[in-house]
Amino acid sequence: DQTDSLLAFGCLHAACNTTDMKYFRDELPKIMLARDADILCGAGDFIEGLKHDLMLRGSIYGSRKYPFNYTNQEKLAAYLVSEVLTTVFRARWNPKLAKKLGLEASILKALVLFLYIAGNHCERVAPLGFDSLSMFGVQLRRLVVENVIAVLAAAKIYHPNVAQLVDSRIIALDQNEPYRLPSGLTLAMLHPYMSRTK
Repeated sequence: DQTDSLLAFGCLHAACNTTDMKYFRDELPKIMLARDADILCGAGDFIEGLKHDLMLRGSIYGSRKYPFNYTNQEKLAAYLVSEVLTTVFRARWNPKLAKKLGLEASILKALVLFLYIAGNHCERVAPLGFDSLSMFGVQLRRLVVENVIAVLAAAKIYHPNVAQLVDSRIIALDQNEPYRLPSGLTLAMLHPYMSRTK
C-alpha cells in the first residue's frame, strides 16, 4: 500500500502586485511538511504576463529600468517554487537516512515531486514566438540543483548526479495529460482558461 499526499495550487501570477508571494514562499513548505505531502502540483498561470497593458496600468511590479517582462516573471516564479521545493528538501534530508537507504535513494526521498502545466497567462508568450514556461523550467531546475548541492556540501557529501535526480522530480505536463503517481493512481491537471470567474 502507498498513499499519495499532494498539495495543489493554481494561478501564482508571479509579479502581480496583488499576489502574496511571501505567503507562497514561506507558508507552502510548512503546509507540505505538516501534512507530509510529497507531491506539489502547479495548475497553470505561474506568471501574470503583460497582456491588457498590465505594466502600464500598474498591476505588475517593476520599473522602466528593471521591467518585469515575461522572462523576469518566469524567473521570479521559478525562484518562488524553488524555495518551496528546497525548504521541504532541507527539512526532510538526513545524512543518517543516506547511510540506511543509500545516498541517491535518500536524496530522491527528500525531494518533492513537482508536476506542472501552463495556463493561459503562461501561454501569452506563444504568439511572440516563445515556448511557455521555458525559462521557468530551466531556472527552476538550476536553483533546486544549486540548493540541493549546498545542503549536501554542508554535510560534506558529494553526489555526481544531483542534476539528473532533480530533473526526474520536476515534470512538465500538457493539459489533461495523465501522469501515473507512485501509488498507481493517475492524475491529470486542467487549467480553466476563464477570466474573472469565481
